[in-house]
Amino acid sequence: VSDELMVAYTADPGIPLQALTITLTSDAADPLPTLSVRTTCEDPASETVCATDEAVEVPNVAGGTTLFFLAEDTTPGATIHIHVDAAAVTTLGAGEPCTPGSATEVCDASQSLQCFDFGSDTATCVVPQTLSGSLDDGTDPTWTRASSTCGTDDDVVPFDAYTVTNANASDVQLSVATHTPGDPTTCAFDMLAWAYSDPFDAGTGTCVVGDDDSGVGTCPVFTTTVAAGATIDVVVSPFISGRGPYDIDFATQGGDLTITAQ
Repeated sequence: VSDELMVAYTADPGIPLQALTITLTSDAADPLPTLSVRTTCEDPASETVCATDEAVEVPNVAGGTTLFFLAEDTTPGATIHIHVDAAAVTTLGAGEPCTPGSATEVCDASQSLQCFDFGSDTATCVVPQTLSGSLDDGTDPTWTRASSTCGTDDDVVPFDAYTVTNANASDVQLSVATHTPGDPTTCAFDMLAWAYSDPFDAGTGTCVVGDDDSGVGTCPVFTTTVAAGATIDVVVSPFISGRGPYDIDFATQGGDLTITAQ
């Protein structure tokens, strides 16, 4: 082949929703070519995935959809094989158990459902309460942030804080996650998040739990218990240099919580 190879692929129309695994092999001794996936053949802006790995994952492809696979930097004369595995995707409803990160069992996004792990193997499809924020120099307060394990650190960064109140007569499980505005599948920039059991004031209070990269990309996710009648503060900051807008999800199990931005 030449240094580029474009192949059109139409997803099986008999499978309403599917997850594709695209595997690339070559008889050349050189490294495998770069593989990208487009929705429009001649439009680079339609690219959805680009990787140099042997296997590329493309989730949530509707049956009958045509995609275009572009292999670049190929070795002249080499034989390239593109193998596509299609797995049917099961859409889950509210309250159904789920597996975070699964490509074949997904919470129904049309109902704004997301999969949240509340600990003890109790991941469930729920609709989170989503707030929008922005971490910016000059307008946000700063603190010498804690580490992701609630220890000390040296980085002075801006922060946003949210007050979470449990007015119920029983404990409520809370899962907190950040992501790109409007897109819970990507992370806008490297962030951390913490829960404080006492009122948070630029580092004062008792840090209960923190997280760095357990969520999507380099975004945080953590789960904690909000006791009956208790109030906690949730704090988010950039790891070091990341700044800008983000969304933060508050998912609950066992009751509703009142959440306000400070």
